[in-house]
This record gives sequence, structure tokens and C-alpha cells, in this order.
Amino acid sequence: MAQSIIPLDLREKPCRPVNSNGRLLKHMNKPIIIVLALLMYVTISELSAKQKAESLCGSVNIGDSANKLLEKAINAGARRSGTYLDENRSPKTLYAAFTGYYPGSDFICGIDIANGVVVAKHPSLITSLLQ
Repeated sequence: MAQSIIPLDLREKPCRPVNSNGRLLKHMNKPIIIVLALLMYVTISELSAKQKAESLCGSVNIGDSANKLLEKAINAGARRSGTYLDENRSPKTLYAAFTGYYPGSDFICGIDIANGVVVAKHPSLITSLLQ
């Protein structure tokens, strides 16, 4: 029989995984786990902020006293720097911001106040992945 002139290195070899002992899969799992963890963080923080803003707006009724409403918002989890009373508007409006993932989204509960009484409430969303 005639000998093959193809060098041994170029002959077909049986297909095998790049790394038969699984080290490649272990290295691929780290980025996947990191991405999944980030997605879980974003999702959970978004849903939590949305729920807190809706809960605050739902707990306030039109006609309720506006006394200690700012403290109630802070205690409900609103961001201190994003919770304030806008006295330049008529009626005055209390804005309570609940941060989802940081930085990136805020859920807002706006409460209109006239003569120390709640006259309207506005749950709203500034920016979010849940739009």
C-alpha cells in the first residue's frame, strides 16, 4: 500500500471538546453568574422600589392630614435627598423618590397638599427598566 504523504499533524482527528476536563466550562460560568447576579439585583431593586412607592401612595387618602407626611415617606424607604416639599406649586406637592437600581431609576409618589390636607396623589415613574 501507498503511504500517505499528509503529515500526521494535519490528518483528521476525532472531535473532542476544547477542554475535556471541564476547565473551560468553569471559566465560562463566572461571567454568566456575574451577569445573572446583576440581572437579579436590577430586577429585585426595581420591583422593590415600585412596590414601596405604590404602597406609600396607597396608604395616603385624599382628605388625610398632611402632618408628618415627610417622615412617613422617609420611613417607607424614600430616598432622603429625593424627598422634599415643593412649596412653589399650588397646591404644594410632596415628592417622595424610591430608587430602583442605582444609578438609573426612580419611582415617585407625588402628594398634593392644600391647607394641611391631602388633595391628590400621583404615583409615577421617572425612569425604569419596567416601563
